[in-house]
Amino acid sequence: MISHDGTLVMAELHDAGGKCPLDELERRSSPRLSGDFGVAWEKVLDTGRAIIQKSSDGQLHAVAAVAQRKQLLPPNTLNEKKEPHEAVDPRAVEALVSRTTDPRKFSAPYQAVRTGVKARRDPLVEYVESLSPIDRPDFWNGFMRLSDEQQTDLRSRAARSSNRSR
Repeated sequence: MISHDGTLVMAELHDAGGKCPLDELERRSSPRLSGDFGVAWEKVLDTGRAIIQKSSDGQLHAVAAVAQRKQLLPPNTLNEKKEPHEAVDPRAVEALVSRTTDPRKFSAPYQAVRTGVKARRDPLVEYVESLSPIDRPDFWNGFMRLSDEQQTDLRSRAARSSNRSR
């Protein structure tokens, strides 16, 4: 996946026509970047969306990989007429857009739970956080003295009570 800074660098390279001296590209894109140009450029190179070419005068040029591929294709393939595309089913487009713009995909807490970085919320912990800070150690000491069945029962009661409060 390309970073935001990498996207900005690629946008500047695209605006330059797909080929631009590397120092010129750095000058054009650096004011908009949140980080270092070198890091962003390395990310772009890692994705394979751009390459570096050395010109005859020894200057390094940034070249968009798409522009490079067009130069490598034989001339007759570029001029071929293509068949018009079939009409796309609007329901398929709507389904794609709804999947792509699903707010859960942009929610940092949801993604943290999904990737396993953060555990799901525990209603029992939320209940204890609502207690007075002085009472919390007493609650946990009493909780640890309970049997496994009693702890499970207490957790399920806390979960049910938190659902009712919504």
